[in-house]
Amino acid sequence: ILFFFFLTRAIAVDADIQTNGFKAYAFYSVNGTSHNFDGNVKYDSQNTVWSFEDPKYWILGADFYFRSFYPKALTAGTLTVNNATSAQSFNITDFDITKQEDVMTASATETVPDNKFCPVNGSIVDLHFEHLLACVEIHIKSEVDGVMVNSISLVNISNGGSYNGSSWSASSNNASVDCQSGIRLTKGDDFVDVTNGGFLVIPGVNSGRTLNISASNKDYNGVVIPGGTWEIGKKYIYTLTIKQSDIIFVDQSPYVNEWDSE
Repeated sequence: ILFFFFLTRAIAVDADIQTNGFKAYAFYSVNGTSHNFDGNVKYDSQNTVWSFEDPKYWILGADFYFRSFYPKALTAGTLTVNNATSAQSFNITDFDITKQEDVMTASATETVPDNKFCPVNGSIVDLHFEHLLACVEIHIKSEVDGVMVNSISLVNISNGGSYNGSSWSASSNNASVDCQSGIRLTKGDDFVDVTNGGFLVIPGVNSGRTLNISASNKDYNGVVIPGGTWEIGKKYIYTLTIKQSDIIFVDQSPYVNEWDSE
C-alpha cells in the first residue's frame, strides 16, 4: 500500500517525518468479518513514495479505514488508539507542551471493488495531515537600527493537557517555552519571525499570557499578549515594534491563518 500525503510544516518537522516516518492504523471489513492492523510508514527518497514497512495486500470487496499519526510514538504524552471499528477513536493524555512536540493526524477511506486487485485510483491512499495543537509566532520590527533579539519566551501558558478526540482540556497555566533567536533587526526592514517557526501551544482561551524578550538594547519582560482563543490547527502571528526603549503591539488582534500544508 503506497501513501501520498500533503506534508504539513511545523517546527523543523519536514526532515524528521521523512527520516522517521509515521504510524498508520487500518480497519476493514469483508463478508461480515472485521480486521485491523497497524504499522510504520516510511519514506523512499529515491522514488519519492511512502509505503508500509511491512507491505499489505488490498482485500477485494473491503472497505478500508485509515488513521495516521505523527510522530510514531509520543514522547510528550500517551496516545491511545481504538482501531477495532471504522470510527477509530483516539485520545491523548498527560501531554507536556514544554517538550514542543508537534502532533498531527490524518484519516482516509478506501473501498476496493470486488472485481479488481486495487482501488480505483491505484494503490495510493491520500492523506492530509492536520495539526492538533495551535502555533504562535512573534514577528518584530525595529525603529532602532541594529537591535539583536537574543531570545524570546512565551510565559504563563498551559503545561499541557489531554485530548479527547475532538477538543483539549488544558492543565494549569504555569509553564514557559523558550526560543534562542539570535536575529538582528535592521531599521526600516519589515517584520521578522523571531520564534523560528513558532511556539506550539495547547488550544484554548488565551488569558494572561506574556512575553519576555531579551534584546541587545533592552530586556522587555512581562509584555502582555492580547487576549483571545487559540484554536486547533491555526497559526497566530503577533506583530510588535521596538521603539527606542519601548515595545508595542502593532495590532491588538493577531493575524490568523490555517496552519496548513506547504
